[in-house]
This record gives sequence, structure tokens and C-alpha cells, in this order.
Amino acid sequence: MNLERRMRDWVIFFLLIRLQQQPLEKLLMLLQQILLSL
Repeated sequence: MNLERRMRDWVIFFLLIRLQQQPLEKLLMLLQQILLSL
């Protein structure tokens, strides 16, 4: 088992759950902040 791949799967899973709980506008704002901080 590849640990890195497994971690990524968990992150995606977590993000999908968060996405269902939050409005899309909030998520887009968060994504924008992440991209700006890179």
C-alpha cells in the first residue's frame, strides 16, 4: 500500500464531505485564498 496515495484519498474524501456541508461560494473563496498563498 502506498501511504502517500492513501493520504491523498483521505484528503479528497474529507474535502467532499466539507463540500456537502458548505455553500459553494464559501468554498470558492477558500480555494482562492489557497491559490494566492502559494
